[in-house]
Amino acid sequence: MVTASGARTDERFSMENEQMMQERSTTCHDNYSADTGNMPLDGIATVPIRRLRSFTGLSSRRNDVSSMLSATIEATLDGIMAVDAGGEIVACNRRFQQMWEIDEEILVSGDSNRMLISLLGQVCDPVLFFEKVTELYWQPDLESYDLVEMRDGRWLERFSRPHYEDGKLVGRVWTFHDITELKKMESQLLHAQKMEAIGTLAGGIAHDFNNIMTAVIGYTDLLMMEFNPPAPFKGFLENIHTSSNRAIALVRNLLAYSRQDPVYTARMDGNTLVENVVVLLERLAGQSVAFEWRPSRSLQTVLVDQAQMEQVLVNLVTNARDAMPDGGRLTMTVDGAVLGADDVDGYAKPGPYVRISVSDTGSGIDEATRARIFDPFFTTKEVGQGTGLGLSISYGIVKRHGGFIKVESETGRGTTCTIFLPRTDAALTLSP
Repeated sequence: MVTASGARTDERFSMENEQMMQERSTTCHDNYSADTGNMPLDGIATVPIRRLRSFTGLSSRRNDVSSMLSATIEATLDGIMAVDAGGEIVACNRRFQQMWEIDEEILVSGDSNRMLISLLGQVCDPVLFFEKVTELYWQPDLESYDLVEMRDGRWLERFSRPHYEDGKLVGRVWTFHDITELKKMESQLLHAQKMEAIGTLAGGIAHDFNNIMTAVIGYTDLLMMEFNPPAPFKGFLENIHTSSNRAIALVRNLLAYSRQDPVYTARMDGNTLVENVVVLLERLAGQSVAFEWRPSRSLQTVLVDQAQMEQVLVNLVTNARDAMPDGGRLTMTVDGAVLGADDVDGYAKPGPYVRISVSDTGSGIDEATRARIFDPFFTTKEVGQGTGLGLSISYGIVKRHGGFIKVESETGRGTTCTIFLPRTDAALTLSP
């Protein structure tokens, strides 16, 4: 103990230990004399010797604990930086340097201004970040917490708290924790909840709307049968009939999106799934688009509702064609892949998958559009050219099959939409 009377304190500890040794030795000697052979010799004075060692070895153990703490801080996944009361860098761990990609020269120099400039260049909102840092200089006793969005897409959780010694502020410790994966899962959860809510609403409306349009179609058929109206009235009734059928088709899409249509699954090869509609898809692509089909060389078994998955393929090919108004190349491929936990969407499970890809050489999709591409009724097409339900319905159908859709695109470089469906181990024979 370091006090003004440090010598007296050490002298008291020594006297206490000496007294304990004497008491323990006397007790052990008396016990041994009273019952010879029952007390081992190496047990004499064990307690006071251990206590004495604990006092004399206190300094060395403190050094060991300090080394262990330093190693722990260096090995942690969080970036940690300490500054003194003036804001100058005192220390930081290697993870902090890696997280912020800071040059070794800046760390060696200890120049806080250069460090701050380096940090500001990497955050999406440098003004807000600078305001948070400045606030801590004006209010040094304040604990601060916020989320920092990086330019490269990462998210960091920042926490800063003051450090005191003997009641005096001597510095501040900054901690940065990477929560990028957590933000991704949060975004996926919110998106799934939004899609589920819209789907429930759409399903409820669809049933009532379907009943209304069924009555319109029925009465239109009765008018045409009973009166056989001449032109142009017959054409008017035919237009009513056609439009009503389109409305019924839209209702079916809404029901499919809201997951209220039954799913009738069967095992089939992924190549067969595409080959059954490849002629239709090639015609759908149009003469100005070069269509290429690349089947897998091995069996890729999936458990699917064939009709619904064919609808998904039609939707994806239609979007690819519309992205190439001046022509281009559309490529469809089927192959297999084994995905890990980092490769699948939040609701999907890692494991073997069958990939069905639709690639085009069109205009591509920017990042803002990709973020909303599966939202219901969202479309970049002109009014009257699309309902905005094609991809959202496709998303819902694939999700019901335990899979997911991944979209890769850059503006001006085309788009690739890939369907991932869980692969089954069913035994099928390839058709000759």
